[in-house]
Amino acid sequence: MPKIKANGVNLHYITVGTGPDIVMLHGFLGNLAVWHLYMAPILRREHRVTTYDLRGHGYSDVTPNHYTAADMVEDLRCLLDALSIEKPILVGHSFGADIAMHFSLLYPERVPKLVALEPGLAALVHLRQDKDWIGWAAWVAKLEEAFTCWKTGAPTPNICWNLVWRRLSSTVRRAGCRAIASRCST
Repeated sequence: MPKIKANGVNLHYITVGTGPDIVMLHGFLGNLAVWHLYMAPILRREHRVTTYDLRGHGYSDVTPNHYTAADMVEDLRCLLDALSIEKPILVGHSFGADIAMHFSLLYPERVPKLVALEPGLAALVHLRQDKDWIGWAAWVAKLEEAFTCWKTGAPTPNICWNLVWRRLSSTVRRAGCRAIASRCST
């Protein structure tokens, strides 16, 4: 289990593949394993993919405080520096997307591309309140399938998330662009 000291915290990380750097940040109460179910095995074919457990998650150190997005941004900066990753593509989900966006705001010269999946943007929260939001059906189906496999002892199949990710990210892109455009025009 590789760990590296970053910002005074031992962060558990995994790096796979070769090529341009992609760093993936999981959401609140998640861990790096979420990326290795489907995304990392595909991306590692053409990229060096680094995933890590956020402070207080997975196998990273649990600290008594310092869990704000700003603290996590400094953890990310120190992790990148310690691993000699200069300009990664950042991919974040949920709170990980918030951290990636905050990092991009503070260090724009270090982020050539940013992918934010279901960030906590105020402009997008209303989408998750809709019982018909596409994300709920996708998560329920994934959980039901995993539960069925667990219950029957069958191996969990490699579920293709391509369509779900495309739909979620396009929804996020449209709503996020509208929110950014409205802020820029005022």
